Amino acid sequence: MTPSTGLTNGSFNHLYDGYYEITFTPTLAGTYSIVIRASIVNHETQYTTFTLTISGVPTILTSIPSAKTVAVNVSFTLQLRFWDQYFTPIDSAIISVINPPLEISISSITPVGGGLYNVTLASSQITTFDLLFRATAINYQSSSTGFTFVVTEIQTELSFEGDVTSTRIEFSNPFELIIYYDRQDTGVPIQDADISVLPDDIAELDISILEYTGYYIITIRGNGVGSWALTVVANKSDHRVATKSFFIEVEEIDTTVEGSSPLETLLIGRTYDFTFNFIFESNNTYIRDATLVSSGGGADWITYVELGSGQYAVNLTPQELGEHSVILTFERVGFASTSFRLTFSVGKVPITVEVLQGLSGLENSLSLVSIRITETDTGNPVSGVEVYSKILDSIGAQVGESI
Repeated sequence: MTPSTGLTNGSFNHLYDGYYEITFTPTLAGTYSIVIRASIVNHETQYTTFTLTISGVPTILTSIPSAKTVAVNVSFTLQLRFWDQYFTPIDSAIISVINPPLEISISSITPVGGGLYNVTLASSQITTFDLLFRATAINYQSSSTGFTFVVTEIQTELSFEGDVTSTRIEFSNPFELIIYYDRQDTGVPIQDADISVLPDDIAELDISILEYTGYYIITIRGNGVGSWALTVVANKSDHRVATKSFFIEVEEIDTTVEGSSPLETLLIGRTYDFTFNFIFESNNTYIRDATLVSSGGGADWITYVELGSGQYAVNLTPQELGEHSVILTFERVGFASTSFRLTFSVGKVPITVEVLQGLSGLENSLSLVSIRITETDTGNPVSGVEVYSKILDSIGAQVGESI
C-alpha cells in the first residue's frame, strides 16, 4: 500500500469458487494505491492494483451570530460552531480567517468545548467588514462560513436634567440648562465633546457653555423679549451626533410707577416738578435708564430728567387754562411699559393791587394816584396790564366816568 500509513487491512477470507474478501480500515483520509498479489502452488502468480480514496467526514461551520453591529473600538466575541454531518462536535479543528483586513483586530481563535470556538473582534475604523472563516481537522472535510462585522459610530444619548423641554424667564435673568451627553451602550458620560446651540446668531440671547465632570451647563440670558426654538447639538469624533430641542421665552419684567397728581390748582405758565419712581414690581428697586413718553393734551408741556438714584423728575409748565390729563409712559427694553395718568387743573395767576399814593387830596385840585400790581404768589411786578379805575361816593355810587 502506498502510502504505507493511514490504512490498515485484515486477512483475506475465502468465500467460494475463487472469491476472496479483505477489509481495509482507514485512519487517515487520502488516496491509497493498493497492489494485491495472488499465488498458489503450481500456478502462475498474479497481481492486480486499485486505488482507494478515503474522504473526510463532511462538516458544518456556523458563526453565531451571522452578523453583528458594534461601536468603534468596542470588542465583540464571536462564537463559531464546528460539527460533523451527524451534528457531533469537533474540538480538534484549526480555524483561521481568510485574508483578514488590516483595519480589524482579531484575537486567536480558542476552543471552548462542545465544538465551539471563540474569537474576539474590534476595529477603530467605521466601516463594514465581511470576514470568511475556515475550519480544518484531520479526517474531516474543511468548512467555511461568513460573518459580517459592522462598525459604527458610538451610539449616544442627549438628555436635559429634569426632562425639561421649555422654560420662561424674565429679561436679563440667566437660565442654566444642565445637559448630559452619554454613551448609549454603557451610560458613561462623554467628556470633551463639542456642544453647541442652533441657531447661533440670535442677537437677543447670550449663550455660554461650560463643561463639568459628567455634564455640561448651558447658560442662556435674554437681552431681548421674544421666544425661540433652540436645538442643542452634541458631537465628538467617532460618536453619533445627538440633538435635542429646547424652547425658551423671554418675558418683560413686571414694573410699576409710583407718583401722584397735584391736588391744588396749577397756575398757568408756572413750572412744577413731580417725582416719579419707575420700579421693579418684584423687589421695589428703581429702574434706571428708562425713557418717558408723554401723550394726550398738554403732552408738549412735559419735560423730564432722570435723577441719579433712578428716580425721574417730571417738569410741567401748563400753557392753557382748564382741566387737563397727560399720560406718562415709562419704557425700557426688557421691561413692561407702565403708564401714569397725570391729571391737573390750570387756573389764572392771582394778582395784588397796592395803592402807593393819591388816595387823598384837596378839593378841586389834581391828585396823582400811584399803584403797584404784583403777582400774589411770587410778588413779582406785573407789566403790560390794562388798569381801570372809578370813583365812588360815600354810599357806593359811581361819580363820573371810569378812567
